Amino acid sequence: MPTIHPTAIVSPLARLAADVEIGPFTVIEGAATLAAGVRIDGHVLLRGQVELGPGTTVGWGSVLGTDPQDLSFDPATASGVFLGAHNTLREYVTIHRSSHAGCATRLGAGNLLMTGVHLGHDAALGDHNIIANNVAGWDGAGISLVDALNVNIINNTVVDNDTTASSGVLFNTLGAPIASSEGPCPVSQTTGLPPSPCVVTSTPQPAGLVSIQNSAVLTANLPATITCPAGHYAGATASNGSTTVTVA
Repeated sequence: MPTIHPTAIVSPLARLAADVEIGPFTVIEGAATLAAGVRIDGHVLLRGQVELGPGTTVGWGSVLGTDPQDLSFDPATASGVFLGAHNTLREYVTIHRSSHAGCATRLGAGNLLMTGVHLGHDAALGDHNIIANNVAGWDGAGISLVDALNVNIINNTVVDNDTTASSGVLFNTLGAPIASSEGPCPVSQTTGLPPSPCVVTSTPQPAGLVSIQNSAVLTANLPATITCPAGHYAGATASNGSTTVTVA
């Protein structure tokens, strides 16, 4: 039988595999379907037609299947949320149901949705993605590389920063003068001019990957001839699959 905390409320319409685990104060409303190996932490809300694939984990405080943020939406619309196998949703993830009758907001298999991620109505996300949100980090959050000799970034890593562009202590760390020590000074969309005085602390910046120059220690210890690992870029201008890089 499923393991259900005594404080949880589960609709009699819900279909639960025998090994499903449901944490404290979780509410499952309507005809949700939870496949084998699904684990639901505490204070989670599943509403309506929510289907969770095998091995999926839903973190504390997450909300799935509620109405879309669409002023034209009719709450009587029959729609839902579908998640494939082995997804991990961390704390406070929200996924809204589709705004179209008979449709679902869909998440594929093997995805990681980090704390605070929101998937809006009718989103369709494939397999093996990492989505992060509300991250305070370097260059709007993302991946920062220094002295990286052999790095593979595979599938998709998407990082969005809704709160702060950079953590203050990072302004004084290695490489900060090259990466994110201050600015860039944004230009006003109204006046076309930068603010006065110019912003010198936290400024909204695009998320992504930052790679700064190799350190003097690494450079001093490199051999005269370097052979790039197979499948990696070589030379000042090179291509790797459908991607091209130019090093100035």
